[in-house]
Amino acid sequence: MSERFYLSEPVRNGRAFLAGDEAKHLIKVMRAKIGDEILLFNGTGTEYVARIEAVQKDHVQLEILSSVFPETEPKTEITIAVSLPKGDRQKLMLEKLTEIGCKRVIPLKTERGIVSCDEKVCERLRRQVVEASKQSRRSTLMEVLPEMSLEQVAAWAEDGCHCYIAHPVVDGDFGQQPLSSLLDAGSKKDKFLILIGPVGGLTAEEVQRAIDLGFRPIDLGPRILKVETAAMIIAACLIYGCREYHVS
Repeated sequence: MSERFYLSEPVRNGRAFLAGDEAKHLIKVMRAKIGDEILLFNGTGTEYVARIEAVQKDHVQLEILSSVFPETEPKTEITIAVSLPKGDRQKLMLEKLTEIGCKRVIPLKTERGIVSCDEKVCERLRRQVVEASKQSRRSTLMEVLPEMSLEQVAAWAEDGCHCYIAHPVVDGDFGQQPLSSLLDAGSKKDKFLILIGPVGGLTAEEVQRAIDLGFRPIDLGPRILKVETAAMIIAACLIYGCREYHVS
């Protein structure tokens, strides 16, 4: 039961159904048979052990044998609002942020952004999150929200969320603090919202707008990092440097 399958439909009366790509993979790739036991997860934290009851051409019926709610989510909630890179770099970023344990990603609309993120793109990103969750044994899906502007992200920010913008000093001195300043205060903070600009960086005007909206500027060091590298470094430092996971 090493492979896990994403259950998008609710369990009813002790029964579950897999359809679409998940069912096709189970039937055609895993060669599933009646009586086989598999692992399911529903994306909101619950895992199930299930037994295959019926195999049809395009769906599988399962009996739920047991369920568990593994506490594998980090205590620190990280939201990354990022101007998406293109192609494989975008996929890599979504995959690694899922594995690291980010709470959510917000595609950020910026002046130099190279990827427009409509609902079709968001759905593709969400499918990538599902695949990364299956591989990494994460049971709660990282959220992918609709694309937002700086102002919309600031308006969305939850109460108690500590907001920062990553911008290298070499691209303009805005009084940036080092990333370590977040880690030093991390034991007192549970929610972070981080803005990360596009290839080519945020404009000076955008950085100032973000600061005016309440985002505090941080610097990641003397080198210019790619978008996905910056996102992964910040997420990993905050989650593994500030807080421990729920599990002991």
